[in-house]
Amino acid sequence: MDEEAEAVPLIEFVNSFDFAQKEGGSVSSISDLADGFVFFQMLNELAEDEFPQKIFTAKKDRTTINQNFSSMLRALDNFFGGEVDLSGVNVNDIVSGDEKSIFQFFNFVVYVMVDCEDQQTFIGRVMQLSPAVQELIRRIVQERMDAAGGRGSDADHNLVKTLSLPDGTSRMLISAPSMESESPLSKSQRSAGEGRSRVTTLKADVERLMAEKEGLLTENTQLKRDLKDITDKLEELRGPPMTSRESMQKRSSDQARHRLEAHIGDLEKEIETLKQRLVTQEQQHKDELRKVQDEADLNKGATAQVNILQQQNEKYKTKIKDLVQLKDQNRELERQLEEAQNRPLTTTDSQATSMLRRQVDSYKQKMAAAEATTLEFKTKCSQLEAQLEKMAQQKLQLESKLSFLVKENDALETELSALRGERESLGTALGGAGAQSMGSELSSAAARQSLEAMREKVKSLEKENARLKATAGGGAGGEGKEFGEGSEKVMQLENELDDAKRAKERIEKKFETAISQNASLETKVVSLESELETAKAKGGGTPSKASNEEIQNLRSKTDELNSQVTELYKSKDELNKRLLEEKETSLNFRTTNAKLETQLRARESELERLQQEKASLVKASGAGQSESLKLVQAQCEKQEVLLKSRISNLEQQLQLKASQVEEEKRRAAEAASSASSKAEAQNQQQTRTLKQQLQLREAEITRLKHQQSEREKGLALEERLMSTAFHELGLRYQQAVSVVHKLEAEREREQLGKGVVVSPGRSR
Repeated sequence: MDEEAEAVPLIEFVNSFDFAQKEGGSVSSISDLADGFVFFQMLNELAEDEFPQKIFTAKKDRTTINQNFSSMLRALDNFFGGEVDLSGVNVNDIVSGDEKSIFQFFNFVVYVMVDCEDQQTFIGRVMQLSPAVQELIRRIVQERMDAAGGRGSDADHNLVKTLSLPDGTSRMLISAPSMESESPLSKSQRSAGEGRSRVTTLKADVERLMAEKEGLLTENTQLKRDLKDITDKLEELRGPPMTSRESMQKRSSDQARHRLEAHIGDLEKEIETLKQRLVTQEQQHKDELRKVQDEADLNKGATAQVNILQQQNEKYKTKIKDLVQLKDQNRELERQLEEAQNRPLTTTDSQATSMLRRQVDSYKQKMAAAEATTLEFKTKCSQLEAQLEKMAQQKLQLESKLSFLVKENDALETELSALRGERESLGTALGGAGAQSMGSELSSAAARQSLEAMREKVKSLEKENARLKATAGGGAGGEGKEFGEGSEKVMQLENELDDAKRAKERIEKKFETAISQNASLETKVVSLESELETAKAKGGGTPSKASNEEIQNLRSKTDELNSQVTELYKSKDELNKRLLEEKETSLNFRTTNAKLETQLRARESELERLQQEKASLVKASGAGQSESLKLVQAQCEKQEVLLKSRISNLEQQLQLKASQVEEEKRRAAEAASSASSKAEAQNQQQTRTLKQQLQLREAEITRLKHQQSEREKGLALEERLMSTAFHELGLRYQQAVSVVHKLEAEREREQLGKGVVVSPGRSR
């Protein structure tokens, strides 16, 4: 093989290395190896320890290139240990681009590949290349073995073999005693190939031996015939034949025949053994294929799980939106509640309460109208789903009957117009319900009843306040009681105001949830319309399987949304209930505190009065106090001690109640902060997960769109090619017809020139 024929497999072998797979690292011609950089990269990848980076300098001048080749030759000499002769290398010829010198240095690279520690990896890589590359490597290794006088090791002899294929060709087989890097499937394939080649070789040997046997038998028969003729002649000439010689020849021929038959029997046994090995290897192949199929089934299961996760994507997105809206509403309502609590109580609070009651009633009416409209919309959606399922069942019939495409298109347009009408009716119903409820909220019976009830409560509180003032004592004690009763009235009014605000919050939350549900359903209807239009444009009016799946997803999402709303209502009601209980407890504490403060002020005023009486009595009696004065003084002192003890008890009770209130506040704050932090962490985790799933889904959609566009381009190109081919066929047909007409005209002219009349029946 000359250098030009070897250049192609050499370049293919060089480009199989890892450095050539990178951008700009591939080799396109033999001249790319002249500077030595490619040779060094190959040696460094084969044996990095023996050919380190420090022995090569990345410069293109002639001096540096010569130094690099000298360093590589020294490293090669150390690697081979003097067993390979490197004296014939001419660096100047290599640098000048001499292909013979380049091939000579390339042989050393192949020697390094065969002797390196990772020889099995690189040999396996060579086996995946073309037969020309394998033949080149085999020839180089064989030349080295021949140059060494056949003293190569067993490993070298096992490295290069020639495999005879069933089609009569031969292919170089590179193997090793153990190929740990090969997979079981590649090992079994390699063993099967070797077995088949061995069977083919043995069959050829058997056929050759059978032919030799036939030839020997024929020759033996001919020899016997000749011998018989000779013996007959000898008998005629000399008398009795030489029986001993004939018996010796017969014995030798029989021995040769027996040897051949024994050899043939051994070969047949070996063929049977190889057949059994082949059957065993085929069974192993089947087992491997079964394992691969099992892995494919597992991959299908993983794909199904991915689809389930993608379906959950929309559910989590809706849930996150609802949670964010609820958090915003909760913060806004808490701010309004704080403003209402900090605002001093005025006469306009009753009016505000009445207005809140009216708003609550109006919100109830709006909520009822919204629920009715939502129920109607759900009914329409279920009807639409039934129609779409019916259309999906008719899909197979539509494929065989192209005439029904127009009718299905009209049906889809009718359904789309029905969807638009339903959406418009839904919006009109919502708007009408809102306007009607806002117009009648001032005159509703529920608002009037709540207003009258509030007025009656205010009147009863005023009467109770007047009665307490009338029954209270004069002086400081009466003032303390009046203060306590006023505080109790204020707290009761605040409690009622909080109840009204909580009712308002619940109604507003329900109404906003209904509005968000309506908006979500409208969005789904719009997306369904667009998908139906897309299906109509692509499939000629036939809805796709994806639209049916979208309908099913819409129905499941609606049910899940309703269940989530119900759970949110329950949790919010429980939270409001706990808040109401805490406010009632706080109200009780405040009421008790006010009563204790009132009693404390009354006792202090009583103590001050007794002290004043004592001082006046002491001043009036002077130095000579009577026994009665002493008795009064003792009684006053006893009362003073009792009053001080009662005051200390009241102060202790007051401190205890205050500590309890602070503890309850602290617990409530800790519970709220813990719940808020947990919810925030869960929301963030779900948001990250959903974002990742959404990105994967978008990437998949982009890939599918790209595939669809490529498929459409291929169909368009195929149509153009078909039209061009039909056009060319038409032109060729016309040309052929014209040629036939010309030939017929020439034939008629020739016949007319000869004077032959052509009958009309024979003319074409």
